[in-house]
Amino acid sequence: MDRSPGRAAPRAARCVLLALLLAYPGGPGAAVLAATPPAGAPAPADLEREIARLHQELDRAGSEAQRSRLEERLAQLWVMRARGFVGAHDATRAADAYEKALDLAPDLLPALAELGFLELRAGDPDRAMMLADRGLLAHPDDGWLRELRGEALYRDGRLADALPEYEAAVAARPDDAALARRVEKLKRELAAEGGYDRSLTAHFTLSFDGTRDEAAGRLVLEAVEESYGELSSELSVYSARPIPVVLYTKEQFHDTTETGREVAGLFDGKIRLPVGGITASSPELVRVARHELVHALIAAKGPGGVPRWLHEGLAQLLEPRDPARAVAGVRAAWKGAGRPGIDPFSYPTALSFTAWLDEGHGRARLLWLVDLLAGGTGEGEAFDEAFGAPRDELVAAWVRSLGGDR
Repeated sequence: MDRSPGRAAPRAARCVLLALLLAYPGGPGAAVLAATPPAGAPAPADLEREIARLHQELDRAGSEAQRSRLEERLAQLWVMRARGFVGAHDATRAADAYEKALDLAPDLLPALAELGFLELRAGDPDRAMMLADRGLLAHPDDGWLRELRGEALYRDGRLADALPEYEAAVAARPDDAALARRVEKLKRELAAEGGYDRSLTAHFTLSFDGTRDEAAGRLVLEAVEESYGELSSELSVYSARPIPVVLYTKEQFHDTTETGREVAGLFDGKIRLPVGGITASSPELVRVARHELVHALIAAKGPGGVPRWLHEGLAQLLEPRDPARAVAGVRAAWKGAGRPGIDPFSYPTALSFTAWLDEGHGRARLLWLVDLLAGGTGEGEAFDEAFGAPRDELVAAWVRSLGGDR
């Protein structure tokens, strides 16, 4: 009997491999960014069974050619399994599955690129850069690897070096509108930051205009450095690398970040503040700097999905901002949504619910929730573990505490 892998595999196995080819049409990076596996993707149990079956086949393989074909198929299935873990927000098991794929097929493009993007989400641009460089030796023109390399350089503050990589990615993927927008954003940042001097401290790299904003730079640096020890201790996290802080005039800030005039600061991997021209510290400056620093420190905790309401709730709580002053805004948000709750997002509801959890259940449990979510645990499971109660049950209790009816 012919026992070559192509003929030995049953129909279910061939369907799994066909699904592999159809899954994630957006390419390697899209898999890492996807919240859930695409419709029609093989079930985890089916993948596990097929992986186990092919490992048995590999143990019995009689020729190098047969082993090579089996190893390639196994590597592809491990990539599919990794994507499932990504969709389940289990970054640790996803990385392990990608590594298994690369052990079997060291040049497998999806594994190299997707693991690289996962390492970026975990805050390790050096590891992402290594994977990109390794992949480009075998796939020198691949647009996903060029994007990965460009983003790793960007995260390292090397904007001028990142731009050619991004432009090469666009040349390889000319129909990717999101990638083209990313390049335009990078060009705006280069134009805004190109004439800036850089200052390095133990915890921050500060970019500022040396002729107009030197005083602002010193004041912001003092504000974030003074807050770093307190907030990093409070959140039990210390950033492994300096956090980039970029200062703008108000006009530059809104033009570069494309935000509304009401936005006082932004964190998107860098703390961005429109403070050009200030000559003295103020409570408002300290408050905004602390707010964005909280975002940076939460991001440093891990690559998992800390939801926006919790990000913003903690950032406001630790500014600090008085939750009692948010009640009117909470009720206005409920009226607009037609139903009390924390969805859709609003800053007052985020602050109020976060403060209610903090006061009623303790800071330790609230931060345990953050740690679980940052580590990749789903929101429902994280609430059960941190508070011993479902999320919806706690939301309903918070609504009742404010006189709402749910």
